[in-house]
Amino acid sequence: MTFNFINCNPKYEAELLCCHFFPKDDGVLTIEKTPLSYTVSINFNGKTQTETEPFEWSVDATVLKRNESTAIKRAFFRAASKLKNVSVPWGTLMGIRPLKPVERHLKQDGEEKTLELLRDFYYLSPSKADIAIKTAKETLKTEKEKRENGVSIYVGIPFCPTRCAYCSFVSHSISNAKGLLPVYLEKLKEEILKKGEILKEKGLSPETLYIGGGTPAVLSADEISSLFETLNTAFNLDNFKEITFEAGRPDCITEEKARALASVSTNIRISVNPQSLNDEVLKRIGRNHTAKDFFNALETVRNKGLNRINSDVIAGLNGESLESFKNTLLTLINENIPSLTVHTLCKKRAADNEAYENPEVCEMVDFSADVLAESGYLPYYLYRQRNISSNLENIGWAKDNGKCLYNIYMMEEVQTVIACGAGSVSKILKDGRVLREGNCKFPHEYLKRPLNFDKSLL
Repeated sequence: MTFNFINCNPKYEAELLCCHFFPKDDGVLTIEKTPLSYTVSINFNGKTQTETEPFEWSVDATVLKRNESTAIKRAFFRAASKLKNVSVPWGTLMGIRPLKPVERHLKQDGEEKTLELLRDFYYLSPSKADIAIKTAKETLKTEKEKRENGVSIYVGIPFCPTRCAYCSFVSHSISNAKGLLPVYLEKLKEEILKKGEILKEKGLSPETLYIGGGTPAVLSADEISSLFETLNTAFNLDNFKEITFEAGRPDCITEEKARALASVSTNIRISVNPQSLNDEVLKRIGRNHTAKDFFNALETVRNKGLNRINSDVIAGLNGESLESFKNTLLTLINENIPSLTVHTLCKKRAADNEAYENPEVCEMVDFSADVLAESGYLPYYLYRQRNISSNLENIGWAKDNGKCLYNIYMMEEVQTVIACGAGSVSKILKDGRVLREGNCKFPHEYLKRPLNFDKSLL
């Protein structure tokens, strides 16, 4: 799609909108700004469709920007919908955090009016409008409970046993980078201790801890214990409301590692992620484990008293049928796992294209929403990705004590996150803005460079 901007330069909005409606199509998109409106004209397949949308001026630049962006999206959505039959269930809420305006409207306008706005103003499908409100209500409830001076801590272990076909995260195969891991761990512990000192100096209280990856369970039991000893020295583990260890791959979870985690606390949230319980699909996507390995890992952690479990599944994996996906989800529900996260496959530049495109992905996601709600799970956090299959979403579902506070605080950007490790990014909330301070992307770069963190940002 060729862009033609008149009196404006909404390149970000144009690229975002086109990747949903015209990802590989030729055509011309013209966006013209007048003092009080935007006119969007799309020429596609020999046809032209034009729509105009007014916007409101404001002395608040943030509000003005949002209103202008909304005007462009509304005009584009109407024009594109008349030219091309594409399912865009999230309407004009196409960004990573579609719940932000939902939360704002719930606070200002109430639930009934918000539902009307989501359907008629933002053009959401009825099912997405419903789930957006349910998730936003859970998010708002959780946000009220956070500490005033609280911060969240993220610790990154960017190593995996093998690389999954759909993955684009910064992660090293442990078979190729085993010698790097002990050195990386020492540098990581040094960073954790330095940031612990800064938080004490600033009077900030660690509230949630998330150890992610990669696959943190590639660490040995001794390395896990050593890491937690450092975390305790830096932050005092008793301060945390929640500790999550994203163990990840079932083939990495052993009795010794589960014992090491349980010795820290049996209240740790632990992720044991099958993605699918279809062995053929697992083989195709490069995960060197079976469904049986998942159940063995589940039994292992439960035997050590670790019952705050999350399991991830992915809708839309190549080769996964609707019936196979249903079987995976129903089996996990029957296992009474308190937190289940349903991801929709997302196409990434750095991943293997063979992992993409499943025509039944919409039915999979719809089924998951229905069956999880019927089974007593509530949606509690939600986000989207730019190239996500069929313009869908990723949702965390939980019952009992399965909710992950860190995921809510991080995704909704309502609490400062201090991040440690290669590829991690600290997000500091200050004066109504989110300031970012990132580490080197790759472990070998992280090891070479001095640890720098601008504590004046806090």
